[in-house]
Amino acid sequence: MSFVMTSPDQLGPILKGLRKARALTQLEVARQSGLTQKTVSLLETDPARCRVDTLARYLATVQATLSLDLNAPAAAPDDEAW
Repeated sequence: MSFVMTSPDQLGPILKGLRKARALTQLEVARQSGLTQKTVSLLETDPARCRVDTLARYLATVQATLSLDLNAPAAAPDDEAW
């Protein structure tokens, strides 16, 4: 399963989807990751304020990884076409 995220608003639903794909409850993720259930809930509903180490613990628990890709720069217009 792979996701492309283009805005911060997409992170919460993606995290929730990953958790549900593993058939885990928020409480199970909390217990297995050492986070509180409230923190797990906040990651899924308001992830903009989450810490990277907290996100990493969540992802490890749901057996997911974070991948960042560098997009290719936009192609310059072909001057010869004019």
